[in-house]
Amino acid sequence: ELRILGPAVNNDGDEKENVSTSSTKKRVNSIIMMMGNKAETMSECPAGNICGLMGIDKYLTKSGTLADSESVFPFKTMKFSVS
Repeated sequence: ELRILGPAVNNDGDEKENVSTSSTKKRVNSIIMMMGNKAETMSECPAGNICGLMGIDKYLTKSGTLADSESVFPFKTMKFSVS
């Protein structure tokens, strides 16, 4: 199970500085890691690897923070400028 925190934004679309948003606790269906051209199912993802979490797409649409601890704050949304 993971706690899912969405981005902290106010009505103007600007990110709030010190916001404690409510978290949603959801179960992950599976964890996958790409190994060459195969997807390998795993029980946990070792540090330093990029993995996919299946089953949380309904609750996390664009960006957010995933954690297993109750005392976590959401990461700031990264802003990109394209020229």
